[in-house]
Amino acid sequence: MYWEPQKTAALYLKGAYSYFDLQRSWIDYYTLLYQGWEEALSKFRVKMTELKRNAPDPARNYEGGTDHFASVSLAQPACQIAGRGLTFENFLSICLATLKEHFDLLLKSDLYVETQAKMLHSFMDTLKYLRDFWESLLMDNPALPFVCRTEIDTFYQRVNELRRKINVLERRTRNSATNVI
Repeated sequence: MYWEPQKTAALYLKGAYSYFDLQRSWIDYYTLLYQGWEEALSKFRVKMTELKRNAPDPARNYEGGTDHFASVSLAQPACQIAGRGLTFENFLSICLATLKEHFDLLLKSDLYVETQAKMLHSFMDTLKYLRDFWESLLMDNPALPFVCRTEIDTFYQRVNELRRKINVLERRTRNSATNVI
């Protein structure tokens, strides 16, 4: 029989376990990013609440009645009409500054680097084990005339070794030809 069930089953299980490990590491990674997003939005909410508290209240400070609001242009943002002076550009800069500040700290943290490294290692292990599994299935069956990646890599390695030997021999023949003359 061409197929070795124990070897192939062991390779399949290694691939399955590494895939489950990859799923767990993806969950950890995206959980960490989601928690960072929630914390950044919480900080942004606090900043906007403080900004609202510190802004003057137009209902208390306005002395002209409601005629003032009728003369206000519709092109002005509502927050400027209300007297708060918060433009979209200010809002956007506060939002982006808060997110940048928080995510810079998150992305530089050791926990983030460890989580990302674990995810990448799990991904590479999964690719390796699944490739080994499929190669063992394809190589052991002579009815499937596929050339596997491992065979191609071995072939290229051998070709490079032979090129180096040819280059060394060509140098020797050039040197011996110049020495003879």
